[in-house]
Amino acid sequence: MRVGVLILFFGVAFLLKYAADSNLLPIELRLAGVALGACGLLFTGWRLREKRRAYGLILQGGGVGMLYITAFVTLKLFNLLPAGVVLAFLVVLAILSALLAIRQDARSLAVMGITGGFLAPLLTSTGGGSHIMLFSYYALLNAGIFGMAWFKSWRPLNVLGFAFTFGVATLWGVLRYEPALRASTLPFLVLFFAFYLVIAILYALHRELKVRDYVDGTLVFGTPLVGFGLLAKLMQGVPFGLAWGAVVLAALYLALTYWLKRAYPKRMHLLAESFLALGVIFATLAIPLAFDGQATAAMWAVEGAAIVWISLRQRRRIALGFALLLQLLATGAVLTHWVPAAGDAVVIFNSAFMALLLLALSALITGYLLQRDAACEWLSLCRPLAAVYAALGGVWWFLGGMREIHRLVPEANLSSLLFTTLSLVLAGVLSRRLCWSQMRWPALALPAVLACWSLYLLGVSQHPSENLGWLVLPLAFSAGWLVLKHHENGLQGGAVLHLLLVWSLSALLVREAGWQLLELISEGIWFHTAIPLGCSAILLLVSSFAPKWEWPVQLHRRSYLLVAPLPLLFAQAVWFVVALASNGDPAPLAYLPLLNPLDVVVGLTLLSVLAWLRMLTREALWTPPAPLPAWLVCGSLLPWLTADILRLFHHWNDMGYGMTTLLTSLKVQSVLVLFWSVLVVLLARKLRSDPARQVVQRLSFGMLTLMGAWTLLANLSDGQLLSFTYIPFLNLLELAQLAAIGAVYVWWQQRRRQDESLPNKPGWLLYGGSAAIFLLLNAALLRAAHGGWQADYSLFGIANSLGLQQLFALLWALAAGFGMWLAWRGRELRLLPVAGGLLLALWLWTFHANVADAGGRMAVVPLLNPLDLLQALILTLLGAWFWLMARRNGEPLLPENALRVFFGLTGFVWLNAVLLRTIHHWTGLPYVWHELMQSMVVQTALSLFWTLLALLLMVLATRRKDRAIWIAGGLLLVLVVAKLFMLDLSQVAGIARIVSFIGVGVLLLLIGYLAPLPPAMKTQETPEQAGA
Repeated sequence: MRVGVLILFFGVAFLLKYAADSNLLPIELRLAGVALGACGLLFTGWRLREKRRAYGLILQGGGVGMLYITAFVTLKLFNLLPAGVVLAFLVVLAILSALLAIRQDARSLAVMGITGGFLAPLLTSTGGGSHIMLFSYYALLNAGIFGMAWFKSWRPLNVLGFAFTFGVATLWGVLRYEPALRASTLPFLVLFFAFYLVIAILYALHRELKVRDYVDGTLVFGTPLVGFGLLAKLMQGVPFGLAWGAVVLAALYLALTYWLKRAYPKRMHLLAESFLALGVIFATLAIPLAFDGQATAAMWAVEGAAIVWISLRQRRRIALGFALLLQLLATGAVLTHWVPAAGDAVVIFNSAFMALLLLALSALITGYLLQRDAACEWLSLCRPLAAVYAALGGVWWFLGGMREIHRLVPEANLSSLLFTTLSLVLAGVLSRRLCWSQMRWPALALPAVLACWSLYLLGVSQHPSENLGWLVLPLAFSAGWLVLKHHENGLQGGAVLHLLLVWSLSALLVREAGWQLLELISEGIWFHTAIPLGCSAILLLVSSFAPKWEWPVQLHRRSYLLVAPLPLLFAQAVWFVVALASNGDPAPLAYLPLLNPLDVVVGLTLLSVLAWLRMLTREALWTPPAPLPAWLVCGSLLPWLTADILRLFHHWNDMGYGMTTLLTSLKVQSVLVLFWSVLVVLLARKLRSDPARQVVQRLSFGMLTLMGAWTLLANLSDGQLLSFTYIPFLNLLELAQLAAIGAVYVWWQQRRRQDESLPNKPGWLLYGGSAAIFLLLNAALLRAAHGGWQADYSLFGIANSLGLQQLFALLWALAAGFGMWLAWRGRELRLLPVAGGLLLALWLWTFHANVADAGGRMAVVPLLNPLDLLQALILTLLGAWFWLMARRNGEPLLPENALRVFFGLTGFVWLNAVLLRTIHHWTGLPYVWHELMQSMVVQTALSLFWTLLALLLMVLATRRKDRAIWIAGGLLLVLVVAKLFMLDLSQVAGIARIVSFIGVGVLLLLIGYLAPLPPAMKTQETPEQAGA
């Protein structure tokens, strides 16, 4: 049906428009017809109000709506009636609608009538009316709404009137308001505010029996919100006008709260609470509107604390939430409007400090009130909120105090520490006096604060004990231990706080020791000994006297005696590592090994650590592993004594102190190796404790490994370390190398005496020692050649000197022969492969020597010169080596034919080289390959020599009846014949060709006569073959 009415509205509108467009009837007649139709609907609906109430109300509403449209069209489209007449009609129509609504209890009619009433002046406005007339008319309409509200609880009607009244008022204020109109406008604002304030109370009175929605939140909160906004517009330019308005509203709402509480103690609780909240809000807003930021913050904070107290007594959650929010707003106001106190402001009693003080006290009082048992039983959130606000109060307290201290004394570091200490001690006192458990935690934070302060004092150049620091710091640390004594009961992890105090105090004591040393002796290394001196003194104190203290040591024995010294040990270790890089300058004193500040302090450090370990064992806190003291002493003294040797060179020999010298100076390295070698040998013999002996053996292994690597690398040096001439094996470098090799052997034999299951000479010792000695011999030979013959000390020097090559080949051959002799005697068969490797290298070298070396002046005599004799020795040793390998393995290393080929080819090359060297020395022909091959004498000699060798082989084969040797000789003859016809025939001429061909021919004849082909060896028949 409502849809039908709506459609009817549209139909009427379309009809009117059509009629207007078509000019079907006079306009007056058309409008009169519509009005009569509307009245008909209104009358019909009134008649049907009892029989069919819903249908009748819809017809009445449609009639009222058609009358509104007709009046609007009459005025705005056709201008047939004056505006005043139309306005009067609309007012009468609105009153009629309201009366019909009240009479029939029809809220929809009331809404339609009131809507028409509020729209009437807007629809009939010409733009030139008076605001007084407008607001007076609206006052009458609101009076009508007030009258209906007295009887009916029609919330849509109330909200509609509120929206039209304040909406039109706001629109007018934006478009037309001027300060000159304040006096004529303010009374209407007060009147409208009063209307809807009372309407909200009337609505609550009508609806309070229903649990839900008996308070109209739109009117209760919207009226003061919109009204105060309009008041702000009106009060522009009036000093404190808005502040007084907030005060009046606060007083009004608080008075209404009091009246509702007294008149309706059980019925209007929700509305009274709402009015109370509004009163508090306006009272709160009055403060910033009347005062500056700092005063506002302070007063808000005090107000918030007071509201917290009242809220907790009355158990009002909303009020409590507002009070807590007010505290936060106070914080925001301080941050936004902070104005620091001037330098000449009164001490403490200045606005900036007092504002912070009031904030701090308010927050602390709030925290105290929230943490009480009654509050926590009522609301579980009170306890965490108490901690938050107590912390906020502490922040304000420290911020105010610190700013005031630094305003008065800009460099008041220790004053700040004293203030902080006293504040935290005061927190502990409040915790005990007021049974305020949460204040125990700030007091227990004092050790952490002292630790942070100690870090700060360590980072600045200021002397900690100046400016009464000698008094403040002891008082602060005493207060720290006092706080722990009274508040650590039942605290888990309390030992950590004790550790912070111990570590902080230790750091400051070490800092003080450094400052005193710097003041007494400003040069040298003295200042840098403060850390080990201080840490060692504290460690000795803890080890000797601390176990006897009842409190706090006995309460936290493990922390004080075991954990607390750990940072001191770490500091000593770090200092020890850093001190290794120091040259140990003891200025103004002269440097003396072991009698200088660094060495003395190192000894004191080791003593303190050992005393601490002994105390731990005595107190049964921790039993160190048995090898730990030995590891500690050896692991510390070894690098330190090494550094002492380097310092000795630095101070007494003007050498630089550092890794560069250590890595580049063989003189220093040689002395260190000698020292380490003696140390390894002596320590193993002197020690009686098994754990210490094991530690020394392991450290010795590391040292010996390092020395072994150095021994090998030292061979790269020419050995000229000292000023006098190089003497083999009687110079510093080679003595150090021999000492290192000997130390390795002695170390292993000492281990073997302790463990008889170990082998006498394990493989690593045999092969490693042999290699080290062999390389040392090679290096000594090259150094001797370098010092005596000025040969280059490098592999290039050997490669460029054929004489040096022969010397090294002889050395290698002797080394291989010595190894073979040991194997032949059955002492070290493991050296046979090593000797074989050396001989293989020498065998390869013989080919190079035969090609590149003419043999020197002594090679004029074939075979009886050093080069040929050396090669003969190598071949002999090769033969002996193959024999020894066959004896060791029980079978030949190679087949017999392979050995024949190996030695035959090697001998053939060598004998050809002997021939070529003889020709070179006897004829003066250059010993160069391409020139030798182009010589007719060489070609003829080779042909005859090869034929002679074939003759010897074949005669030997015939006598021994060995076809293999005879075939080898035959192949050589084939080679000779091929050479004659393919090479000599074309390149050799004259007498050389004749001698070549004739000589070869004669020798061939002799071969045919003297060395016929031996008969083949008969194989022994098997029994199967015989049976066949």
